Amino acid sequence: MLDVPDEKQLEALINSVCVALAGQGYAVLDDVLPQELAAALRNEALQLNEENLVQAGTGRKQDYHLDKQIRADAICWMQPDSDARIAYLFIMEAIRKGVNRQLYLGLFEYESHYARYEPGAFYKTHLDAFGGKRNRVLSTTYYLNPDWTSGHAGELVLYAPDAQEVLATVVPRFNRMVVFLSERFPHEVLPTTQLRYSVAGWFRVNTQPA
Repeated sequence: MLDVPDEKQLEALINSVCVALAGQGYAVLDDVLPQELAAALRNEALQLNEENLVQAGTGRKQDYHLDKQIRADAICWMQPDSDARIAYLFIMEAIRKGVNRQLYLGLFEYESHYARYEPGAFYKTHLDAFGGKRNRVLSTTYYLNPDWTSGHAGELVLYAPDAQEVLATVVPRFNRMVVFLSERFPHEVLPTTQLRYSVAGWFRVNTQPA
Protein backbone atom coordinates (compact mmCIF):
# COMPACT_ATOMS: atom_id res chain seq x y z
CA MET A 1 0.00 0.00 0.00
CA LEU A 2 1.33 3.42 -0.93
CA ASP A 3 1.87 6.05 1.74
CA VAL A 4 -0.66 8.85 2.03
CA PRO A 5 -0.25 12.09 3.99
CA ASP A 6 -0.77 11.66 7.72
CA GLU A 7 -3.59 13.42 9.55
CA LYS A 8 -1.50 16.52 10.28
CA GLN A 9 -0.33 16.81 6.66
CA LEU A 10 -3.86 16.34 5.34
CA GLU A 11 -5.16 19.03 7.67
CA ALA A 12 -2.45 21.42 6.45
CA LEU A 13 -3.38 20.68 2.82
CA ILE A 14 -7.09 21.19 3.51
CA ASN A 15 -6.40 24.47 5.32
CA SER A 16 -4.31 25.74 2.40
CA VAL A 17 -7.11 24.90 -0.03
CA CYS A 18 -9.80 26.50 2.13
CA VAL A 19 -7.89 29.72 2.84
CA ALA A 20 -7.20 30.22 -0.88
CA LEU A 21 -10.77 29.40 -1.93
CA ALA A 22 -12.24 31.73 0.66
CA GLY A 23 -9.85 34.53 -0.33
CA GLN A 24 -9.51 34.42 -4.13
CA GLY A 25 -11.53 31.41 -5.25
CA TYR A 26 -8.59 29.32 -6.44
CA ALA A 27 -5.43 27.67 -5.12
CA VAL A 28 -2.13 26.62 -6.73
CA LEU A 29 -0.33 24.14 -4.49
CA ASP A 30 3.08 22.50 -4.94
CA ASP A 31 4.44 19.21 -3.55
CA VAL A 32 0.93 18.06 -2.74
CA LEU A 33 1.44 14.28 -2.55
CA PRO A 34 4.18 11.99 -1.23
CA GLN A 35 6.78 11.42 -3.94
CA GLU A 36 6.13 7.68 -4.11
CA LEU A 37 2.44 8.20 -4.77
CA ALA A 38 3.08 10.98 -7.28
CA ALA A 39 5.51 8.73 -9.18
CA ALA A 40 3.03 5.84 -9.14
CA LEU A 41 0.28 8.02 -10.60
CA ARG A 42 2.63 9.22 -13.34
CA ASN A 43 3.64 5.63 -14.16
CA GLU A 44 -0.03 4.68 -14.49
CA ALA A 45 -0.62 7.62 -16.83
CA LEU A 46 2.37 6.59 -18.98
CA GLN A 47 0.98 3.06 -19.30
CA LEU A 48 -2.34 4.22 -20.72
CA ASN A 49 -2.75 3.27 -24.37
CA GLU A 50 -5.32 3.59 -27.11
CA GLU A 51 -7.40 0.82 -25.55
CA ASN A 52 -7.72 2.79 -22.29
CA LEU A 53 -8.02 6.31 -23.66
CA VAL A 54 -10.94 7.94 -25.45
CA GLN A 55 -11.20 11.26 -27.21
CA ALA A 56 -12.50 13.85 -24.75
CA GLY A 57 -15.75 15.64 -25.49
CA THR A 58 -17.76 18.52 -24.06
CA GLY A 59 -21.17 18.61 -22.36
CA ARG A 60 -23.19 15.83 -20.77
CA LYS A 61 -25.76 13.32 -22.00
CA GLN A 62 -27.78 14.82 -24.89
CA ASP A 63 -25.44 17.84 -24.98
CA TYR A 64 -22.27 15.72 -25.27
CA HIS A 65 -20.26 16.04 -28.47
CA LEU A 66 -16.73 15.67 -29.81
CA ASP A 67 -14.98 18.65 -31.37
CA LYS A 68 -11.20 18.70 -31.73
CA GLN A 69 -11.41 22.42 -32.49
CA ILE A 70 -12.48 22.92 -28.85
CA ARG A 71 -10.47 20.26 -27.03
CA ALA A 72 -7.96 17.72 -28.27
CA ASP A 73 -7.01 15.68 -25.20
CA ALA A 74 -7.70 12.00 -24.54
CA ILE A 75 -8.99 10.74 -21.19
CA CYS A 76 -9.36 7.66 -19.02
CA TRP A 77 -11.83 7.82 -16.13
CA MET A 78 -10.32 6.96 -12.77
CA GLN A 79 -11.67 4.05 -10.74
CA PRO A 80 -10.41 2.75 -7.35
CA ASP A 81 -8.75 -0.27 -8.95
CA SER A 82 -5.07 0.21 -8.10
CA ASP A 83 -3.09 1.23 -5.01
CA ALA A 84 -2.20 4.59 -6.56
CA ARG A 85 -5.78 5.43 -7.53
CA ILE A 86 -7.15 4.30 -4.17
CA ALA A 87 -4.63 6.48 -2.36
CA TYR A 88 -5.35 9.49 -4.58
CA LEU A 89 -9.12 9.16 -4.16
CA PHE A 90 -8.68 8.75 -0.39
CA ILE A 91 -6.90 12.12 -0.28
CA MET A 92 -9.56 13.78 -2.41
CA GLU A 93 -12.25 12.42 -0.11
CA ALA A 94 -10.42 13.95 2.85
CA ILE A 95 -10.35 17.28 0.97
CA ARG A 96 -14.08 16.98 0.23
CA LYS A 97 -14.90 16.48 3.90
CA GLY A 98 -12.51 19.22 5.02
CA VAL A 99 -13.84 21.80 2.56
CA ASN A 100 -17.41 20.99 3.56
CA ARG A 101 -16.47 21.36 7.21
CA GLN A 102 -14.84 24.76 6.73
CA LEU A 103 -16.68 26.32 3.77
CA TYR A 104 -20.07 24.56 3.79
CA LEU A 105 -20.08 23.90 0.05
CA GLY A 106 -22.17 20.75 0.29
CA LEU A 107 -19.79 18.71 -1.87
CA PHE A 108 -21.32 15.27 -2.38
CA GLU A 109 -18.97 13.23 -4.58
CA TYR A 110 -15.81 13.39 -6.66
CA GLU A 111 -15.18 12.25 -10.23
CA SER A 112 -11.84 12.32 -12.03
CA HIS A 113 -9.94 11.14 -15.07
CA TYR A 114 -6.42 10.96 -16.42
CA ALA A 115 -5.86 13.39 -19.30
CA ARG A 116 -3.20 13.05 -21.98
CA TYR A 117 -2.36 15.96 -24.27
CA GLU A 118 -0.33 15.06 -27.34
CA PRO A 119 1.99 17.75 -28.74
CA GLY A 120 -0.22 20.44 -30.21
CA ALA A 121 -3.26 19.51 -28.10
CA PHE A 122 -5.22 22.18 -26.22
CA TYR A 123 -8.56 22.95 -24.57
CA LYS A 124 -10.15 26.29 -25.44
CA THR A 125 -11.63 28.64 -22.86
CA HIS A 126 -14.57 27.10 -21.01
CA LEU A 127 -16.35 26.72 -17.68
CA ASP A 128 -16.43 23.33 -15.97
CA ALA A 129 -19.99 23.84 -14.73
CA PHE A 130 -22.68 22.92 -17.26
CA GLY A 131 -25.09 25.60 -18.38
CA GLY A 132 -28.28 25.82 -16.35
CA LYS A 133 -27.21 23.15 -13.89
CA ARG A 134 -25.49 23.47 -10.54
CA ASN A 135 -23.51 20.27 -10.42
CA ARG A 136 -19.73 20.67 -10.58
CA VAL A 137 -18.78 23.12 -7.85
CA LEU A 138 -15.04 22.66 -7.29
CA SER A 139 -12.50 21.69 -9.97
CA THR A 140 -9.09 20.13 -9.43
CA THR A 141 -6.16 19.47 -11.74
CA TYR A 142 -3.13 17.49 -10.58
CA TYR A 143 -0.04 17.47 -12.79
CA LEU A 144 2.25 14.53 -13.61
CA ASN A 145 5.05 16.16 -15.65
CA PRO A 146 8.61 16.09 -14.25
CA ASP A 147 11.18 18.56 -15.57
CA TRP A 148 8.52 20.69 -17.26
CA THR A 149 9.79 24.07 -18.42
CA SER A 150 8.08 27.17 -19.78
CA GLY A 151 9.27 26.18 -23.26
CA HIS A 152 7.07 23.11 -23.14
CA ALA A 153 3.97 25.38 -22.96
CA GLY A 154 0.66 23.65 -22.12
CA GLU A 155 -0.09 26.08 -19.30
CA LEU A 156 -3.46 26.36 -17.61
CA VAL A 157 -4.74 29.93 -17.93
CA LEU A 158 -7.29 30.96 -15.32
CA TYR A 159 -9.44 34.00 -16.15
CA ALA A 160 -11.56 36.37 -14.10
CA PRO A 161 -15.32 35.68 -14.28
CA ASP A 162 -15.71 38.15 -17.18
CA ALA A 163 -13.13 36.08 -19.16
CA GLN A 164 -11.10 39.24 -19.88
CA GLU A 165 -8.46 39.41 -17.14
CA VAL A 166 -5.85 36.67 -16.68
CA LEU A 167 -5.65 35.74 -13.01
CA ALA A 168 -3.03 32.99 -13.21
CA THR A 169 -0.94 31.16 -15.79
CA VAL A 170 -0.02 27.80 -14.28
CA VAL A 171 2.87 25.69 -15.56
CA PRO A 172 1.81 21.98 -15.33
CA ARG A 173 4.73 20.91 -13.16
CA PHE A 174 4.98 17.54 -11.43
CA ASN A 175 3.13 17.21 -8.10
CA ARG A 176 1.36 20.57 -8.48
CA MET A 177 -2.39 20.87 -7.94
CA VAL A 178 -4.81 23.62 -8.91
CA VAL A 179 -8.20 23.89 -7.18
CA PHE A 180 -10.82 26.44 -8.20
CA LEU A 181 -14.53 27.22 -8.15
CA SER A 182 -15.99 25.53 -11.23
CA GLU A 183 -18.85 27.96 -11.79
CA ARG A 184 -16.76 31.10 -11.42
CA PHE A 185 -13.57 30.88 -13.46
CA PRO A 186 -13.31 30.40 -17.23
CA HIS A 187 -10.03 28.69 -18.11
CA GLU A 188 -8.12 27.10 -20.96
CA VAL A 189 -5.17 24.80 -21.63
CA LEU A 190 -2.69 26.31 -24.06
CA PRO A 191 -1.26 24.11 -26.85
CA THR A 192 1.52 21.91 -25.52
CA THR A 193 4.78 21.05 -27.25
CA GLN A 194 5.34 17.87 -25.21
CA LEU A 195 3.25 14.95 -23.99
CA ARG A 196 1.37 16.40 -21.02
CA TYR A 197 -0.33 14.31 -18.31
CA SER A 198 -2.69 15.29 -15.52
CA VAL A 199 -5.56 14.10 -13.37
CA ALA A 200 -8.61 16.34 -13.78
CA GLY A 201 -11.41 16.11 -11.26
CA TRP A 202 -14.58 17.74 -9.98
CA PHE A 203 -16.36 17.82 -6.67
CA ARG A 204 -20.09 17.76 -7.30
CA VAL A 205 -23.18 18.54 -5.29
CA ASN A 206 -26.17 16.20 -5.19
CA THR A 207 -28.81 17.55 -7.55
CA GLN A 208 -31.09 14.54 -7.24
CA PRO A 209 -34.27 14.86 -5.15
CA ALA A 210 -34.10 13.18 -1.77
